[in-house]
Amino acid sequence: MPAPTSSLDQYLSYYLGIPGLSAIGVLSLFALGVIRMAPIVSLVPFFGSKLSPAPARIGIAIILTLVFMPTIIHSSNLAITFNAAMIG
Repeated sequence: MPAPTSSLDQYLSYYLGIPGLSAIGVLSLFALGVIRMAPIVSLVPFFGSKLSPAPARIGIAIILTLVFMPTIIHSSNLAITFNAAMIG
């Protein structure tokens, strides 16, 4: 009897099984998503600087990025790799 797989294993294996998308590509898309979500979360009025601490806002940005990862991955039409262009 095969060992049961967790939903996280199924989630990761689904996205790592997409042709042309490597683990570094998924990580790069995640980093780009967090970079895009962080200013949105930090500038929203109900997450004002006095109301919520910075680690909480970063956590919310990471969670929102994880929620939107399926959309980010399926809407990307370029082969994303982590290279010098990502650094600057």
